[in-house]
Amino acid sequence: LEEAQLQAQKYFGTRWRGTGERCKIVKERTPLEEPVQFIPFRQRTDILQAMQAPYVDYLEKRGLDPWWAASRYNLRWAMSGKCAGRIIVPITEEGNWITWTARAVSNARFSGLRYMALQDRPPGDNLLDLDNLVGGEVLVVVEGPFDVMSVMSCFVPGVSATCAFGKRLSDRQQRLLTELAPNYGAVVTAFDKAAYSSSMSESNSLELYIQ
Repeated sequence: LEEAQLQAQKYFGTRWRGTGERCKIVKERTPLEEPVQFIPFRQRTDILQAMQAPYVDYLEKRGLDPWWAASRYNLRWAMSGKCAGRIIVPITEEGNWITWTARAVSNARFSGLRYMALQDRPPGDNLLDLDNLVGGEVLVVVEGPFDVMSVMSCFVPGVSATCAFGKRLSDRQQRLLTELAPNYGAVVTAFDKAAYSSSMSESNSLELYIQ
C-alpha cells in the first residue's frame, strides 16, 4: 500500500496528511426532490429493457459492472426532459439528494455538453459519496464521478474515493477535505496531468501539510 501511495504521488499529484485540526462543516444543503423523469436502473424484461440498454452499455464501456455501479451510486437514467440521453449521478448528504450531475452517453449527440447540472446547485460545492467517507488508509480525490467508480470497483481494502467534479476544488470541498483528512492515512489527488498545476495550488491552500 505504501508503494502504491508513492506511485500515486509521483504520477498523479500531491499527497496530503491531516494536521489533526478539524473543521466543522455546516450542513447547509436543503434536500432536493428527485425529478420524476429519472428512472432507476433495473435488470429488466419489460418494455424499458431496450430503452435502458444504451446506458448499461455506457457503463460497461467505462469498464464498470453496470449493476454494481448503479446500485452502489444510486444511478438513474432519463429518456425525456432536459436530461434525456444521460446517466444521472445523485449527490447526497445524510442520505438526501442535494443535487445531481448528468453525463451524456453519446458524445456525438451532445457535442461539447457532456455534463449537465443544476445551475443553482453546482456539483462542485460537494463531494461525491460523502456519507461513506468514514476513514481508512487512503482517500483518493479524482476529477469526475465515473473516475470514482473506477477506483472503487477495484475493491482495495482501506481505500475510499471522491471527486471534485472538475479540475479545481471549491472552498467548501477544501473545507470538507480538511475535516475528512484526519480519518485517513493519506489523501491523494489523482487528477489528469493537465490538472496537476491546479491540484497543487489548491492543496497548498488547505489546512493540511504536504508530505
